[in-house]
Amino acid sequence: MKARRLLLLTLCAWALASAAPGADLPDLIAAVKPAVVSVIAYDPGKALPGLGTGWLIAPDQIVTCRHVLAGVDRAEVRLSDGRFVRVAGLLAEDRNWDLALVRLETEVTGITPLKCATTLPREGESVLLIGGPLGLEWTSSVGIVSALRELPTLGPALQHTAAISPGNSGGPVVNDAGEVIGVQTGTIATDNKVVAAGQGLNFAVAASHVLALSAGSLRTLADTARDLPANWRATSTVLLDQASLRPLSRGDFEGALEFFKVAAVRDPDVADVWLRMAICYEQLDKLEEAGVAYLRATTIDPDLAIAHNNLGVVSFRRGQPEEAIGHLRRALELDPTMVQAYANLADCYNALARYDEALAACQKGLSLDKRHVNLRYALGITYLHLGHQQLAVEQARQLDALDSAQAERLRREIARRPG
Repeated sequence: MKARRLLLLTLCAWALASAAPGADLPDLIAAVKPAVVSVIAYDPGKALPGLGTGWLIAPDQIVTCRHVLAGVDRAEVRLSDGRFVRVAGLLAEDRNWDLALVRLETEVTGITPLKCATTLPREGESVLLIGGPLGLEWTSSVGIVSALRELPTLGPALQHTAAISPGNSGGPVVNDAGEVIGVQTGTIATDNKVVAAGQGLNFAVAASHVLALSAGSLRTLADTARDLPANWRATSTVLLDQASLRPLSRGDFEGALEFFKVAAVRDPDVADVWLRMAICYEQLDKLEEAGVAYLRATTIDPDLAIAHNNLGVVSFRRGQPEEAIGHLRRALELDPTMVQAYANLADCYNALARYDEALAACQKGLSLDKRHVNLRYALGITYLHLGHQQLAVEQARQLDALDSAQAERLRREIARRPG
């Protein structure tokens, strides 16, 4: 095994970069581009092939991302001069870093493989990335190394600003000397309107991990097609979530929960930490854990009205409306303007058939905010319980201008209880 590893290191060492240090960008692109390949991967369960990028590290070997070849039973690469070469199989893989060393069926002639850098780049260094975003092969983009992210147990990952899209995975990230400093693996994509895809939050595996690959026995793609589950993610991707604040910016409550657990160990007497941990638990439907965390928040800060309100909601969802009423009343004592607490209180009273008290809670809340959707809905339900169907219909009409989905929901309840 050591001999094979030495062979791979030797291949990386003798693969001469054809770009001179400090080359102009057009010259750099011209030097690197021929060694970049498109990877066309055929999954037997899909009608259309998957697309990725790779690069020649030796005349008969390429490097790409492991996920590009996940689930496929055959693949081929397309060179920039139009030639196609079939993939023979995998020589090595690193699932921690999403890397694959791939053997080609025949050697590629007339193209100089790329050289791997042996040291990490510095933040601020210029980078060039060539790949096939959305199938547009050999597209070049430039940026800088924006950060080196240390991942626990694994080491540094490169964050850069060169633009990418699906299809870039496996492509080389090179410095101005034409050396590969990283392998493109992923980007941050989120539905959050503040952090949108395409803002230069892109990540690459450091070239040192390519150098560490140890070539083993050849395994065909047909043999490895079932090695990885459909939802597989590289360890580095998982750790990147844990080592950053990404979950907090994209509504990932599972990931955010881990962040707040660590924060609670670090700052156990900060009520806000327990409040946010409880919110994560609640969003994940872990109501018992949410209740414990909300209670801890109210113990640390007895005047935290939102924690009392949320504790009331959790108690109600756990089938404890009487207990919920106590928490909600406390929330309103602390903050009489908390309109949502009146809506929550009305739900509890309705569940206990205390309809007059539910009506009073709705009316008090609506005196503060006439356009509050949940209060309008709760008032409609209360009128139904009291036998005032026409008044419930009026609340549905009011909801039409506020929330059509809630209006339709109330009308369904009205239809179930003909007057």
